[in-house]
Amino acid sequence: MPRTSLSSKVNMNPIEERFKILRKQKQKALILFVEGGDPSFEVTRQTLRYCQEAGVDVVELGIPFSDPLADGPIIQAASFRAIEHGTTFHKLMLMLSEERAKGLTIPVVVMTSFNPINKVGLDQSARMMKHARVDGIIIPDLPHDEDPSVRTVYEKHGILPILMTTPTTDPKRHEQVLKRSRGFVYYVSLIGLTGLMRRSSFSFKNHVVASKARSKAPVCVGFGITTAEDARGIARFADGVIIGSALVNHLALHSPKHLSDASKKLIDSWVAAVKSVR
Repeated sequence: MPRTSLSSKVNMNPIEERFKILRKQKQKALILFVEGGDPSFEVTRQTLRYCQEAGVDVVELGIPFSDPLADGPIIQAASFRAIEHGTTFHKLMLMLSEERAKGLTIPVVVMTSFNPINKVGLDQSARMMKHARVDGIIIPDLPHDEDPSVRTVYEKHGILPILMTTPTTDPKRHEQVLKRSRGFVYYVSLIGLTGLMRRSSFSFKNHVVASKARSKAPVCVGFGITTAEDARGIARFADGVIIGSALVNHLALHSPKHLSDASKKLIDSWVAAVKSVR
């Protein structure tokens, strides 16, 4: 699906610009998570390129870590494999910088535990992200009110802090997330870990709809979304759909060295499902 261009306002972040385009076109967002370096750096590169080509709106690039929060067995295994391959934050930022130089323009969000960026140094990691044109950051194990100064470091470099909330988040904390998240709100749709599952209903629908009415940023739903049917169903009431484990699992099984036609078709099916909703 060809991407529509729109003249950017000065200082408009690419994530915000993308959602502005989607609102104008009355479309919903598809956000895909890729574990950096798994199954290989080459597959990560090819997946980023194909996501842009296929019409995915945003890519989350996972930074491997040995003790991640909320990751289920699929993404944990991918993280361990990537670490065994020698994947580091530095190498992923270099890879992304190289892809940007080759024409990669799709908005990219880094999803990382606090430890990897703290090890590099917050300001240094922010500078490296800026050089690689990272557009947003998600730090699942750093509550938004734990140390706001951390996110300020990234905002200073134009990298938006994307915050997470759940159906069981304390109401006061939930409202703070809706108020403070930039780019989009990451709505974790289930209690537990990421993974593959089949859904017969969406018990969180009313909460998402109510959250959208009060949020300053679009509300996108993730965790446990596997099929095109589920993606379409969630797109009917959310601003966007986030898929991670299903793609990570498929890449591990079917794209060990190069992005396979089967993996491309899976991405295409999610794009078609989400974009069919108006």
